[in-house]
Amino acid sequence: MSIIDNGKTMRRIAKAAGVLLLCTTDYSGVARAGQLDNHWRVKPELSLTAIANYQRRSNVSMSHDTIAATAEFTIYSATRPYYGGLFVDYRYSSNSQFDDNLNLGGYFRYNLSRWDTTTWLFVNRSPASSETWLYATRLRYRVSENYKLGIEAMAPIDHASDANLMLGYYGSVTDSLSLKILAGAATNGATELAARIELSWQTR
Repeated sequence: MSIIDNGKTMRRIAKAAGVLLLCTTDYSGVARAGQLDNHWRVKPELSLTAIANYQRRSNVSMSHDTIAATAEFTIYSATRPYYGGLFVDYRYSSNSQFDDNLNLGGYFRYNLSRWDTTTWLFVNRSPASSETWLYATRLRYRVSENYKLGIEAMAPIDHASDANLMLGYYGSVTDSLSLKILAGAATNGATELAARIELSWQTR
């Protein structure tokens, strides 16, 4: 009788120990995951973008095509709604004014429910002009899982009030391919109409 009782007791102890071990493993795993999520991480991203540009100034229309190669280094935490990073962007264009352009700077983004806002500060280096500091800002609303609507503004820092304002459509074609359509004008009237179509492929 005692042998049976001892056997049952040992089985109960083993079962309790197994449950305790399982619970300990689960909670410690959750704790470790939570701690890891709070940490800041760096994520490199590479993308190629084909851009078709159109402008009308003083009733004179012009257009040009551009290929942009962009590298971004995003600093983020999975538990925070904001993140930022650094980027470098090289552009080859059919228009000599925009050819061999290098953009170098940083950005900050904040997500809130269906809204997101991003601000960029960068320097443009081009053989056709002197070094120019610019800012850009964007506000978007997520209409559905695959597309957003928004507004963008960009201008040189020295002439911040003379921004180009553009309304935009931002869509996801696939997980790595995105489409952007923008149209607008300059607030100072220098550009009567500006339009841009971008097809971007994220390679990493």
